[in-house]
Amino acid sequence: MNCLDASHLQVKYLENHGNINEDALVDKEEVIFVNELKENDLLSLEQVKVASKLILRNYFWCKLIGKHKMFVDFGYDYYMYIGSRGECKDALQKIRESGLYVEHFKSPYK
Repeated sequence: MNCLDASHLQVKYLENHGNINEDALVDKEEVIFVNELKENDLLSLEQVKVASKLILRNYFWCKLIGKHKMFVDFGYDYYMYIGSRGECKDALQKIRESGLYVEHFKSPYK
């Protein structure tokens, strides 16, 4: 998001199957965040981080769309798909250094 100067991403296709409760994996602020989340909400970078963590833990699901700049999608296989119009070489290098994989391919959703 920083590389592309995307200040926020929009919540699309929200699937929130009821209220979550605080447990060992989520704290009170995260419970409130999920329970108040609505379709078309705009999320800041910090909120995208929280949403991504909770989606990967299967508390809810959505796509995150940046207007004409990027998208974040989550697969049933706990994969996180990030697409962008531009290539952020520094971000890609940090991802590789962290032990995660980067694959270049055309999105089947676009």
